[in-house]
Amino acid sequence: MTLIRKGSTIRVGENHMLEHLLFVYEFNLKHLRYFVEDLTPEQCVQQPNGLINHPAWQIGHLALAADLAAFELGADQTFPQEWAERFFPGAPITAEVADYPSMTELVDQLATQHARVASLLPDTTEAQLAAPCQMEMLHRRFSKVGDFIAYIMTGHEGVHVGQLACWRREMGIPREDL
Repeated sequence: MTLIRKGSTIRVGENHMLEHLLFVYEFNLKHLRYFVEDLTPEQCVQQPNGLINHPAWQIGHLALAADLAAFELGADQTFPQEWAERFFPGAPITAEVADYPSMTELVDQLATQHARVASLLPDTTEAQLAAPCQMEMLHRRFSKVGDFIAYIMTGHEGVHVGQLACWRREMGIPREDL
C-alpha cells in the first residue's frame, strides 16, 4: 500500500487512509480499556473454560507489540524489560495475580506505546515502510515494515479485542459493545 505523501514523509492531513488507520488504532485502545476497566485483579488472570489468554496477559502483550512497532518505525524500545518475557508470544501464561503488573500499569503502558506509534507514523517515510523488518522473527510473516505496522494497529489488536469479548462471556461478565 503506497500512502500519499508530501516530500518524503506521510502527512496525516493529506492522507485520508492514514487518518482512518489512526482512528481505528485509537478506537481499539478505547475498546480494550472498556473491556478491562471494571475487572478485579483476581478476574484479570482467570482462565475460564480453557481460555488461556486472560486480560492481564493480553493487555501486556499488546503493549509489547506496540513497542515493537515503534522500534520498527525507528524508535528505541521503552517497554519495561523486566516484563518483556512474560508477554512474548509463547510465554507461559499463569493464573497468578503476582505474576503480572496491575491492570492500571498495563493499560497505562499500552496507552503510552499507542501514543508513540501514532506520533511516529505521520513522519514515517515511504522508504521506511517499504524496508524489511529489523527483527528477524517478523520476516516470515511480513516482508515490509509497513505491513507489520498496519497489522499491529488493526488486525492484531482486533483479534485480542475479540478474545477479551469471548473471555468476558465465559466469565459471565456481560458488557455492551461500545
